[in-house]
Amino acid sequence: MAINDFEHQHQVAFFQLVEIKLLKKFPFLDKLLFAVPNGGQRSKSQGGKLKAEGVKRGVSDIILLHPQGNYGFLCIEMKHGKNKPDDEQRDFAIRVKMNGNGCYYVCYSSQEAMKCLQWYLNGATLNK
Repeated sequence: MAINDFEHQHQVAFFQLVEIKLLKKFPFLDKLLFAVPNGGQRSKSQGGKLKAEGVKRGVSDIILLHPQGNYGFLCIEMKHGKNKPDDEQRDFAIRVKMNGNGCYYVCYSSQEAMKCLQWYLNGATLNK
């Protein structure tokens, strides 16, 4: 199984957990927490269409557009195993953090992403 398949499975499980455990308490998650379809293999023509539509390389897999605690928004990059963020993803993380109010985390499982989201929703202080 390819790394992207594992990341995909963890991301699907994450959104299922959000629906089961958090959506009733935080109904805004239904529209303000979303996945960004910027990864995966695509044909050259499909990649060109997505780029023309504004898709950007390196943008996090999951974004929450909701201010909480010390932050204005949350970005989660899903990874698997020893896989690390690439150059574009690291650049995006730097830009999120330089923005001054963005929160960025790399998570290696649906459970880790869920803990990150729960921490964020419960106040998101700088001392995670």
